Amino acid sequence: MAVPFRFDTVLRVREIERDRCRVALTQAQAREAELVARQNQITLERLAIQNELRAMDEAGCWTAERALNRREHCDQLSVELNRIADDLKEAVVTVARCRNDLLEADTGVKGLEKLAGRHDSEQKQAEQKAAERDRDDSWRAA
Repeated sequence: MAVPFRFDTVLRVREIERDRCRVALTQAQAREAELVARQNQITLERLAIQNELRAMDEAGCWTAERALNRREHCDQLSVELNRIADDLKEAVVTVARCRNDLLEADTGVKGLEKLAGRHDSEQKQAEQKAAERDRDDSWRAA
């Protein structure tokens, strides 16, 4: 569809903004997925250490130093999980904001495209009427 000049520049700007919003949403979703994967990985590691500690307590065959090291590592993983949970909350908010921004940008582009289409059809109708008038005038003149 041929877009009138006055809409062309604004439409391109809106399309660029929409594309930026798409990229931002994709990046935010990737960050969120990365955090979830990291959270799952650390959770599994922490559970393995907890199981190891339980087995060690039952068997009583490991040294106190090794048990202390494993507990400290488990505590560090807990701290890391809390940090990731906080980051994940921020990532979820960012994804929601990016989705909203994309929706607004897409709505703006679609509105301009609709307006441009309406303008284009009005122009075509005006050109048809002018052509019909010219034909009628030339027919009457003959």
